[in-house]
Amino acid sequence: MLELRDIRVDRGGFPIVRGVDMQIAPGAVTVLLGPNGAGKTTLLEAISGVIPAADGAILLDGADVTRASRRRRALGGLAHVEQGRTVFADLTVQENLETVAEGDRLERAFALFPELDKRRDVRAALCSGGEQQMLVIARALATDPTLVMVDELSLGLAPVIVKRLMKVVREMADAGIGILLVEQYAFQALAIGDSAYVLNRGEVAFSGSARELHADPAKLREAYLHGERATSDA
Repeated sequence: MLELRDIRVDRGGFPIVRGVDMQIAPGAVTVLLGPNGAGKTTLLEAISGVIPAADGAILLDGADVTRASRRRRALGGLAHVEQGRTVFADLTVQENLETVAEGDRLERAFALFPELDKRRDVRAALCSGGEQQMLVIARALATDPTLVMVDELSLGLAPVIVKRLMKVVREMADAGIGILLVEQYAFQALAIGDSAYVLNRGEVAFSGSARELHADPAKLREAYLHGERATSDA
């Protein structure tokens, strides 16, 4: 369980995220949506320790990790798949995974992505964008996490690859891992999600069932607008 209590995150002295309460349960996909600039990436970076939270509490399995190092959070079972598919370009696919795991954990990662198994000896720089995204997710899983945060899973990828990755995310949750998924394709994410939050202007504009939000586009639109007046092109 990951729990956020009244989290505030600042950048350059200005509050970007304010008053966020959130729970990410084990074995479930929690979808985090919102317009560009809403503070989604900032929130994930505060959770994993890339940047500090200015106020509030971050609890990981009941332990307060608000001021803990990134390493301490990772050792506690938190994995963060950041935007940009940050692979070690000059290392092979297998060497990328060997930076965090060996033995059974390594082979479990390959079992989840047979596509990577066929590319073990290929340098990561030569892999496609979809293969690189699979690699960073596999590398996160190879650390044996209890919770994985994925920031913009589908960014720059073909629809067929996005569909494949969504299936894997659901499988990860079904295996007992908690997932916090930030995604631009809202309805695809909600279709595999259990719970959902919409962040707008740094505040939670909706929290509830992913199924409920998936079934009600008007409610999703309202959360994205978050009190703004709808325009003809909104």
